[in-house]
Amino acid sequence: MRSLRLKFALRALWKNKLYAGLNILGLAIGLAVSIIIYLYLQSELSYDKNVDDYRDIYRIESEFDLNNKREQFAGTSLSLGPLLAEEFDYVNNYTRLHHIEVNVLFQYEDKRFYEENIAVADSHFFEVFKVPFLAGEHGHCLADPYTIVVTQSFAERYFGNENPIGKVISTNNHDYTITGLMENWPANTHHKFDAVLSAFYDPIERETQIQTLWNVEAYTFVEVDGSTEAIHLEEDFVDFYDKYMKEVGENFGGFYDITLTRLDDIHFGRNLQYDRARGDVSYLYAFGGIGILILILACINYINMATARGLERVKEAGMRKILGSSSAEIRSLIFFESVLLSLLALFLAFVMVEVVFELTPFNTILNKDLALNFERFPALWWLPLVLAVAVGLLSGLYPAINMSKVPAMAAIRGGYKSAPHSIWMRKSLVGFQFCISVAVVITALLMYRQMEYVRTKDLGFNKEDIILIPIRDRDSTLEAQIPLLRKQLGKLKEVIATSHATRVPGSDLERTLMSIEDEDGEFAKGVVDMMRVGLNYMPTMEIEVLDGRDFNKGDFGASRQKVLVNEELLTYMNWKDAKGKLLKWGYDEDGVELYEMEVIGVVENFNSHSLHDAIEPTVILLQEDNYGVMHVRVDSEDLVSAVNKIEKIWSRADPNNPFQFSFLNKDLMKLYENEHRQSRLILYLTYLAIFISFLGLTGLASFTTNLRTREIGIRKVLGADVYQMVNLIFREMLALIILSVLLAVPLAYGLITVWLDGFAYSAQLDPFIFAISVALAVLLAYLIVTYHSVKVARGNPVDILKYE
Repeated sequence: MRSLRLKFALRALWKNKLYAGLNILGLAIGLAVSIIIYLYLQSELSYDKNVDDYRDIYRIESEFDLNNKREQFAGTSLSLGPLLAEEFDYVNNYTRLHHIEVNVLFQYEDKRFYEENIAVADSHFFEVFKVPFLAGEHGHCLADPYTIVVTQSFAERYFGNENPIGKVISTNNHDYTITGLMENWPANTHHKFDAVLSAFYDPIERETQIQTLWNVEAYTFVEVDGSTEAIHLEEDFVDFYDKYMKEVGENFGGFYDITLTRLDDIHFGRNLQYDRARGDVSYLYAFGGIGILILILACINYINMATARGLERVKEAGMRKILGSSSAEIRSLIFFESVLLSLLALFLAFVMVEVVFELTPFNTILNKDLALNFERFPALWWLPLVLAVAVGLLSGLYPAINMSKVPAMAAIRGGYKSAPHSIWMRKSLVGFQFCISVAVVITALLMYRQMEYVRTKDLGFNKEDIILIPIRDRDSTLEAQIPLLRKQLGKLKEVIATSHATRVPGSDLERTLMSIEDEDGEFAKGVVDMMRVGLNYMPTMEIEVLDGRDFNKGDFGASRQKVLVNEELLTYMNWKDAKGKLLKWGYDEDGVELYEMEVIGVVENFNSHSLHDAIEPTVILLQEDNYGVMHVRVDSEDLVSAVNKIEKIWSRADPNNPFQFSFLNKDLMKLYENEHRQSRLILYLTYLAIFISFLGLTGLASFTTNLRTREIGIRKVLGADVYQMVNLIFREMLALIILSVLLAVPLAYGLITVWLDGFAYSAQLDPFIFAISVALAVLLAYLIVTYHSVKVARGNPVDILKYE
């Protein structure tokens, strides 16, 4: 009996290949998207859970209250961890980690590579972070100076398949002995690195430890017994502060506190200064919501097409009843066909997912390592299957009940009509599809507009055609050659200007407390950004000096250091004229300022951070030392020639290191990688939503015109033309389309408003985008209805009415 049902089901599907193909394809896309979104969310929500005992590891985060302004940092002083472990016996262990922000050149024999993800840590790191090791011992691998633990991918670049333990690899400064080989960090790791060097092994005097507690130097992690002890540490820190930090804090009007964040909560935790790239949980809600919506759209299509197809099979049901089939047998056959179709869609969905992961750049775009790993995600064995079967049963429910109740003779005569409420239900479902699709399209277009705004916004400096060259090793001979290098580069016709700075725009600037002279000659404390730049920085970056003057050589060695400030500091201090105003900074333990500076000019505001953050009051210092990053402005017409000539000159001065450079505009766009990935993913999902809705609208239009085939035939006999019949059908759907659009516009507005909240600067919401999206959606709907109406209207009325 089951084999007979399978035979009937396959025959029915083969007889209606187009219907079966569209139905399977639509549902398969929905299921595939759901599986991919599920794997993506699992990856995002399991950050750092690969570390053993992650529930007992907490990162200590600093909170400064300086002049009634709260500053929050992801790091702490190097001395905080050891002192806390000494003070509180329930702190089982601690470790300190620092990520090296510049690329490090490693060499082993003839192999030399610049490595980006390098960190330094103390000897306790792998006692706290118990991650899988392939070789070496957790407890002692960083105990000795000049030792290094590497990941598998790092080791393969230099040693191939050889065991790297005991081998010596070199940097420009030291030789390091490899003492540990660990597995590669998963992509969902917040503090990720390819190699970690031993550091912080020199003992620090007690007095120095206490004096440096106000610094922010490294990430500090402590290991305690669960959340209860973590709360105790936060509460007990008040006594620690009173004992070690209160006196210094009172001297300059500051206060310090800590917050503990569990390891797996860090990535989606607070937005802190000097933190690694963090996630935004609102994006997870967005992706999860869109994934569910696309699955719902696909299921609506599947159900609509199944029920519409069921009405076309009424005569078949009547014939089966005449031949002796019972109502239960008809219901079971319809359910069987529907579930079979959904299982075929599930199989195709898994094929689609595998193709996406293996044959497309999907993982690269999202910076993930997603895969159909049934061992890691056991829910993949049953969740998609349950979902597919449920959709199959649900879509077969209405046709099964309806067809089993049809009187046999009424079905044969063609006198059976679908109930009005079922038609409206079908229209409502398609209307919901249309609404969601229009909202997603509007949102995707506005996201694209915002990313274009980020790319083209005037940042207060000219980011184009700036080549950045890192100046390595502050004490190296290269630093001494920088003035000569600048002269040589300046002679090139392709080079317009050169300068250098310790940091580049878009990176974390120094944040410091200063005493700033106000209009009355009094000094008020304030927290400001601080930049250190070389001569000619403003012309090189094309930053305008609005008042006063720029730096010159005469400012070196001045009795009072000269500085520039931005317009924001002028506003912050309510200065009428900034020139000659004094600033003091650098405090001893008694709160006395150590350095005094004089303002010589005001520059226009510029975005030294990403557009996620507002412009802060900024002080710009002239730096005499030639370390940091060289900035070279070149002629865009001779870009390739400029790079080649610069490389030759630089390589002569620094022959031992490969020439490395980047372009400022590309580096700045890296600040928005998450948003680019999100907008691109939204765009892909938008395509799918449009396609699925197109299928749904096509199905509804086809169903509506089929129901009115005889009416169209009669109208044609009575003289109606094709245009009138198209409008007749479209008017019936117009109310549905208008209602869908009216609901889609505020939905899209709400979605994009939430997304734009993450930017301090955003493009205006252009009503034209809303209007054009709505117009295109209505036009598409009209074209679909026109196609099906014209197809029926062009038929011969004799053929249409011959059974009447």
